[in-house]
Amino acid sequence: MKRLLFYVCLAYIFILMPSCKKDLSIDNLVNKEQSVEAVARISRCNTDHRMDLLYQNRPGYRSEILEGRRKEMLNLETRNPTELALLTIPVHVIVVHRTGQAVGTGTNISDQRILSQIAALNLDFLRKNADAVNTPSVFKVSGGQIQFCLASVDPNGKATNGITRYATNQDFDNNEITIKRATHWDPKRYMNIWVAPNIDGLGYAYLPTPNSLPSADEDGVVILTEAFGGPNSGATAPFNLGRSLTHESGHYLGLDHIWGDGCQVDDGISDTPNQEQENYDCPSHPSPSCNNQGDMFMDYMDYVDDDCMNAFSTGQVTYMRSILGSSRAQLITPGRTTCSTGTPTPPQPTCDDGIKNGDETGIDCGGSCKPCQVAASGVDAGLTSLTYTVSNTQACSPSVNFKVILNNYGTTALTSVVIEVSGNGGKLLGYTWKGQLAANGKTTVTLPSVTIGGGQQQVVATSKSPNGKADANTGNDQTSTNVTAPGGSQMTLVIKPDDFGADISWKIRDNQGKVVAKGGGYPDFDRKQINESICLPSGCYKLTMYDSYGDGICCDYGKGWYELRDANGRVILDSDGYYGYRETQSFCIDSKNRSSIQQVERDARQVLPDRRVGNKPVKNQ
Repeated sequence: MKRLLFYVCLAYIFILMPSCKKDLSIDNLVNKEQSVEAVARISRCNTDHRMDLLYQNRPGYRSEILEGRRKEMLNLETRNPTELALLTIPVHVIVVHRTGQAVGTGTNISDQRILSQIAALNLDFLRKNADAVNTPSVFKVSGGQIQFCLASVDPNGKATNGITRYATNQDFDNNEITIKRATHWDPKRYMNIWVAPNIDGLGYAYLPTPNSLPSADEDGVVILTEAFGGPNSGATAPFNLGRSLTHESGHYLGLDHIWGDGCQVDDGISDTPNQEQENYDCPSHPSPSCNNQGDMFMDYMDYVDDDCMNAFSTGQVTYMRSILGSSRAQLITPGRTTCSTGTPTPPQPTCDDGIKNGDETGIDCGGSCKPCQVAASGVDAGLTSLTYTVSNTQACSPSVNFKVILNNYGTTALTSVVIEVSGNGGKLLGYTWKGQLAANGKTTVTLPSVTIGGGQQQVVATSKSPNGKADANTGNDQTSTNVTAPGGSQMTLVIKPDDFGADISWKIRDNQGKVVAKGGGYPDFDRKQINESICLPSGCYKLTMYDSYGDGICCDYGKGWYELRDANGRVILDSDGYYGYRETQSFCIDSKNRSSIQQVERDARQVLPDRRVGNKPVKNQ
């Protein structure tokens, strides 16, 4: 992406002026004890939030990162990473687990699962991943010539397997520094990776600059236990291919997310196209924004599912290697540590590995994984892997879409199965699957969407009446997951646009700077009132209205305005729309839906070119 000097200057203005400081914090509030898929839909990565905290303590650090990237990208065209030497990074994995859990149980994950994760990480960084062929040819991508290995020598010179196990019942996020101090190895010589339960998001890492590193108490990578591990290792779908660590390792080696805060701000890497915002799930190429040839959503630094990620750009590879040649050079200094080279082969699942593999109905039992095969004679249906997505997330009663894997454990083909889904309040839905499923076969069943209340609840799916008969083995009929959906007070953001609706966007952030709701990009020349439904828990927030042209929504091309109303239609805050690029209003909502406005900040209006030809406004190009 070639950037105009205007945008470069604008970036530095944001750095130097706190009132205009760009917020790159994580996109949504993440609550504890959510399912891994729900956590990721809200925040796949918590790095932006952690970096915002670091910037508060080290005000010049952000500008160091931006300037370092700018200088490195000037030399991008003269680099070819495939001609460079293979760089090996020694890794120290710290498994943070609950007290009393044996190795291979609960959050005290097995050595095998750790090895599978390192193997997956190497395949991605060497671009030997099987799905590399899925990268569209329009993007310039490269292998990193970077590999990772479990350290075989500890800081005291003693032999090690590179794994430390740390038992605690403390919350990791609230005790991050304490736990890291107690467990880390010299961060200049080892890449420390903490695997911990119940963190915010799927992971995070602190970015280095070309000249300096995060503090020893911060440096390293943190990954959610359920998102750690390669294929068939026990990690939770759709984040079960090890790519949360690939993503966070990109941060560890200096990369930002590939989007900015709209089309005018990018990641500082010249060959990743500008894109408006993060992508989730798995879009189809091309999915353009910002007038590009398609978002590079398959980049490891976006937010898509693991099976949709497959590439680093050549520019990203160049910058990561430059970090390993500067601030992180001691990681790859010969003689500091010794570790085996080469790409580990992921271990194959077995029936006695302590992991629930494939269609096993439990840990090391059932399914088609011999010698655990326990085929019931006659008709035997069972369910595994209940997953869900939440839509209409800005409503207080969102829709939930479930998928479940239906397995035929019997010897008779299945033609129909009743599937019931129940939550804390009782039965949520009943659905009859019909089809043809051979013995030992399985299929994914998409269930009808249901509306549920906000908060967390355990949801159980049960198979019944296979082929209209009694099930030969009811012990494999159920599977469950914890569903977390947003809840709170229903609000409505009412927007009366001017002629240029495409200029308008908005975000609501909580008091930690996390974006909890956003929208925008409305039709031009359509002054119809826009009503956006938003669900907000009690707390304090900032609503920012943006206008990309810089002339607000009033009054040159129509008398636009906006209001935020509660569920009873009472106006919480309003505006006459007369601002420049943005206007921010702070407000609070208590548990009784009482509200108060704290302050209003708005840009001054600038003298801008007339957007009319004759007496008529001209449509955005």
